[in-house]
Amino acid sequence: MLGRTLGLVCARLLSKHSQLIKRQLEQTLLKDQDIELDSSALLNKCSQSTTGQHQLQQKTTYECEHLMRAHWQDLGQRLFEWFSAKRALSLFHISPSQREQLKQIQERAKMGKAQVIMSAHFAQWELMASFLSQKGFSYIAVASALPKGPFGAWLGEYRKELGVKVVHPNGGAKKIKKTLEQGGVIALLIDHSTLERSVRAPFLGKKAPLSLTADRLIASFDAEVHWLSNYRDNQGQYQIILQKLCPIQQDTTQADPTGIEINVKSSSTLSTSNVLKKNSDTLDNKTLSPSTYTVLAHKLLEKQVQDRPEQWLWLHQKWAARQDHDQ
Repeated sequence: MLGRTLGLVCARLLSKHSQLIKRQLEQTLLKDQDIELDSSALLNKCSQSTTGQHQLQQKTTYECEHLMRAHWQDLGQRLFEWFSAKRALSLFHISPSQREQLKQIQERAKMGKAQVIMSAHFAQWELMASFLSQKGFSYIAVASALPKGPFGAWLGEYRKELGVKVVHPNGGAKKIKKTLEQGGVIALLIDHSTLERSVRAPFLGKKAPLSLTADRLIASFDAEVHWLSNYRDNQGQYQIILQKLCPIQQDTTQADPTGIEINVKSSSTLSTSNVLKKNSDTLDNKTLSPSTYTVLAHKLLEKQVQDRPEQWLWLHQKWAARQDHDQ
């Protein structure tokens, strides 16, 4: 309760961030609620049409406000849990089959088959790494550089205490390469906005720049790829999501239903393997059709966000390239 209250306080203090969250919700999850008046409505009086539109706008505004507050409450709760990590780790659960999957990933990495994990800022992503580390499965996550000063130094030490291993993009390429060559596992958080070579593809109904870093790394090492995430269920327990992402060769002469646009600045040649069909409605037993690992991972994340929107980190300006953030 204390954490959720803290989240609401942040919502008031960080009003610009709250407006960003509401705007992104309006443009994505709640965009489909905008309806057009049918032909019969044109015969009604203008006042009636205006009233209907006003009521629709009120509904959309209310739901944006409600979801925005729920996001801050959830973020406050997760932050409170993160600061009391030793107790919060007891909230995580992993199945025997998932334990076996993790064991196989480690074994194949040590045998020389590169292993790459794709994940996102969803639910307790850092505590998930700490929990898995305690269970004997560790990986190095590629994350943003720490802020300078005492807070950044403390954060780095706290991560080490939790068993969370992190490498930063600037100057981290050599460490990533060395880790994969020595039988370690690399994890990439895919849901940052990006200034890197990218592909523009729909994410939550609006096209976003999706970084091609993961695809380039996977191709360079011929790596096996896995989606790893978690979510908090209705009982307040954190459940692990783990599945291998496997390419399926199909007829690539057919039109790609994802509407992908290649960034003209990219010199990469995209692999055409791995995208979910539109009718997929679960995270298991996916039927795949042509596209990239990056797009597939975003489809999996999209499903999680649609199911539990408050647990994703909406503070990222996902639909804008990073150069726009400073303008």
